[in-house]
Amino acid sequence: MIRAAAPVLLWALPALGCASVGSALELAPLVRREAGGDAWEALGGLVRWDANRSGGTFTAAPLLRVERGDEDHPARTEALLGLWRDQEREDGRDRIAFPFLYLRERINERGVTEKEGLLLPLAAWSSDETGARSFAVFPFWGDLESFVGWDRVRFVAFPLWVKLERFGRTSESWLFPFLSRGSGPGGRMWRIWPLAGDDQRQEGTRRRFVLWPLFLMEESPDGGGWMVTGLAGRTRHGTRTSTTLAWPFLSWTTDSADPEFLAVDAPWPIGRFLRGGTGEPRESARLLPLGSVYRSDAISQEVGPWPVAWDRRETAAGYDKHSKLVLPFWRDITTRRGRSAEERAAAPAERLRHLWPLGHVEDDGTGGRVVQVPSPLLHRAGRSWGRSGEAAWTLWHTEKSGGASTGRGPLGLFSWARSGAASSWSLSGLASVRRLPGSTEVSLLLGLLRWRSGSGGLAVLPPAFPGPGWEAVL
Repeated sequence: MIRAAAPVLLWALPALGCASVGSALELAPLVRREAGGDAWEALGGLVRWDANRSGGTFTAAPLLRVERGDEDHPARTEALLGLWRDQEREDGRDRIAFPFLYLRERINERGVTEKEGLLLPLAAWSSDETGARSFAVFPFWGDLESFVGWDRVRFVAFPLWVKLERFGRTSESWLFPFLSRGSGPGGRMWRIWPLAGDDQRQEGTRRRFVLWPLFLMEESPDGGGWMVTGLAGRTRHGTRTSTTLAWPFLSWTTDSADPEFLAVDAPWPIGRFLRGGTGEPRESARLLPLGSVYRSDAISQEVGPWPVAWDRRETAAGYDKHSKLVLPFWRDITTRRGRSAEERAAAPAERLRHLWPLGHVEDDGTGGRVVQVPSPLLHRAGRSWGRSGEAAWTLWHTEKSGGASTGRGPLGLFSWARSGAASSWSLSGLASVRRLPGSTEVSLLLGLLRWRSGSGGLAVLPPAFPGPGWEAVL
């Protein structure tokens, strides 16, 4: 009997009436669509589309995220949890397949388009519009320009022979880095590593070593020093002198131009005391893991026990921030923004409270609020909601901004919205209710049963399968 009735039902379904393209759709966890059609989601929130974010954003968490871009946000594509990334920039474009492939295209300061590529650990190449090209196949042969901080890098059968050029200096190495020699502005260099080496550079700088790293020496116009590693050493830069005995157990630094300055490490990095003096007003004390204290004009920080509990106040250009942390479970961060201290003091407080991984509350200081349960990711939800599929595993999420607010339950099965005098709630597929000034609309059973009640009486509405079929009003 069911088989006989099926063709009749399929034939009659169009006559019942279907929801329009721009109307709301509540079939979570299969699919949800907001009234207006600007945002929709599927599979409990794993797949999302938002036409109002970054020029249009599509997410299939955690595999793919595409941002079409607009005037304020460049186009961007991420795949496989960020292992693949394609991002436009003001001066070009980057494409990365971490950790193996890196491609970059940019316009340099001369207005010439350059293209660079790196395929780890085998190959690197670059070219530009002028015809300049460089290429390398590691470890066999290479000739690269502007590579890893060097002006030019050449090698044959690395590390058998390597030639490096930077800042007018050229060095050649055989069995890199053991045997090297070079010359350029400032003088010559040679190295028989680790036995001995001498490197003379511009502006009178000279570095030498014997039995590296046991004996190290350095000379420069504003100072110099020596070090017998593990035993003793002394260096001077400008007016400051550092002395080391049995490193890392004891070292201290003084300033001949500022007698109040003193820094002591005993031993580094466990114990430290710093008194900044008049030229550098800051103080620091540390005894790990018991705690540490740091104070300067811009930062005041107390930690203890380290690295669990933190109380930090900082002032920077445009904001004041106060953070209270008990890692990894609790974060309480308050931020006030403004160009001057007076503006920041009077500004509304932005606040994030995060009890990891149970949930967090985020207030923007103007009445806007985000509440999420649970919240296992250490980020601010409003910045990347949906990027990692949070909508699929969040039990409760609400957002309030201006006079509008929205909320949802697990997998979007239950949702609600409010804007001014209008409100709505929906239990996926079963029931949806919308209240407008002067009327209430109800949709039941996939939009097959719908009516409106209010001052004008009771009116039966045509079916809008699969429901609820409301146009954008909220």
